[in-house]
Amino acid sequence: MGLKNQSTTQQHLIEGNIGINDARVDNAIASLSENTAHSKVIIRFYHNAGGAIETTLRLTEAIKRCHPHRQVILVFKGYVASAAAFILATFAFRATPAPNVIVMNEGPVCVVFHKPRVVAGKYLYFSNSLYASQLYNDTLEFLKLITPRFDELFFRMMNYCERKKIPLAPHMSSVYAMNGDVTLILKSGKL
Repeated sequence: MGLKNQSTTQQHLIEGNIGINDARVDNAIASLSENTAHSKVIIRFYHNAGGAIETTLRLTEAIKRCHPHRQVILVFKGYVASAAAFILATFAFRATPAPNVIVMNEGPVCVVFHKPRVVAGKYLYFSNSLYASQLYNDTLEFLKLITPRFDELFFRMMNYCERKKIPLAPHMSSVYAMNGDVTLILKSGKL
């Protein structure tokens, strides 16, 4: 099937948590998958406390695979935590920016970033509480696999803040390393 050349804008709102089977994310992925050049896909993340990282990864991969002549605009508002912060960090702090992806904040944004974690029964697991050589269930193995990606994004985010002279508490890296939540405020506008 050939490339459609249309000038259209599709908009999606992902407000609140991102679910495991989230129709809002599925609709955004469907829009991103269309083979249409010279069009825009705007995805708004308003007051998003995070959610399912598996769903988040599907969305980030769809954004990365999007046609290079389609403009993707990711707009964040209010608070951006956990999985939503992963999306922001993936595209705002990339080593090699994607020229067709724009990340912007609609007003000041509070970003809460932390290592991935899994609740299983009455326990909260982080990868550093798991033995590297021991095999676990698929969920915990996934946790071990995805944690280095979060670590890389965290350090890119810290480097960005230093370059942009965004004040950082001196203990942020230690808090992150000890599985704590790291919070920073980003100004309105394009990142």
